[in-house]
Amino acid sequence: KGLVPSAYMLSLGLPRSISLHTIKELTNGFRRASKEFRINFIGGDTNHSNEFTIDCSMFGHSNLPISAIPAQSGAKPGDIIVTSGVFGQTAAGLMIVLNNARVKRQIKAKFTSSVMVPKPRLKFGIHLRKYLSSSIDSSDGLASSLYRLAIRSNVDFQVERIPIAPGIAEFATDSGIGSEELVMYGGEEFEIVGTIPLGRLRRARQIAASERLKLIEIGKVSKGSGKVFLNRNGDIPQEL
Repeated sequence: KGLVPSAYMLSLGLPRSISLHTIKELTNGFRRASKEFRINFIGGDTNHSNEFTIDCSMFGHSNLPISAIPAQSGAKPGDIIVTSGVFGQTAAGLMIVLNNARVKRQIKAKFTSSVMVPKPRLKFGIHLRKYLSSSIDSSDGLASSLYRLAIRSNVDFQVERIPIAPGIAEFATDSGIGSEELVMYGGEEFEIVGTIPLGRLRRARQIAASERLKLIEIGKVSKGSGKVFLNRNGDIPQEL
């Protein structure tokens, strides 16, 4: 949404079986993240629990009026659908981590890193917030995010380009799963999905280039009632 994070509170639920080493590693991880994103840790709580739980509350601010912060309901016909990156890596990474899926060594680290060391697109939101007519995070999957924006904005989305990550098509074939399933329905990404009015697109491209941000255009917004279609190679559009 383009807000600047400033502080967070952290509460932990720790089972008796957890080791001191694990707690120290967790603490070091939060310390590194605080330094990376320049966010202050301002307190929290620690309790015993049957399961290991992490509860984080984040606080941020913006110098924009509330009306200028991109909502989920702002997409208009003619807007361009954009994402802050490619998709499919986290779904593949989870299959490797949880199910020991087989993958070539040269891309295994990249896929698992997307799960173990995710990269939130903070700069994307901050630098492009003025140009987004709508936005949402993609943690529930690309298809779900697109539908949420389309429904809330009462428009249809015409997806013309699938933002597939390098190596996903080969991984999907080797794993006996469709690449579109990994990209569209995998979830757990830290990407931003949004729309940009055509009149703001040129400036948004310039800013993305100057800040070395990915700005991937994947389709257009049309009149409708909250549906998402995949338009490919001039074929009849298919609803996702």
